Amino acid sequence: MFRILLCSCLALGLSLNLHAQQKRKSKVAPKTVTLRGCVDSQPGEHFILRGDANLKKSVRLEGVGFANENFAKYLGHTISVTGRFRSETDPVVIGVTKIKHISELCIPNVPDEDRK
Repeated sequence: MFRILLCSCLALGLSLNLHAQQKRKSKVAPKTVTLRGCVDSQPGEHFILRGDANLKKSVRLEGVGFANENFAKYLGHTISVTGRFRSETDPVVIGVTKIKHISELCIPNVPDEDRK
């Protein structure tokens, strides 16, 4: 009887320890990223950043600490945004904390080897 009780206590202790470790891992803060691309708009007051060579790939922009309407002044411009992913499913959403203006023109991101 003592052995069964001891084994049960050990199993409970190990499972609680494992649960605590998993809980700590889930609290890791999302990584800050910087993306560069062209600002475009979509219906519903959404702004997106198009970022590949064909200006097809995009992420939805959401302001953190400022209104989304602030992206309107960058429509058709190339910018760099810094923030954290809020959603990695379609549509991918990034919470933007910093905007850096790059150019008044939308220039596709073309790899250096393709610029010859």
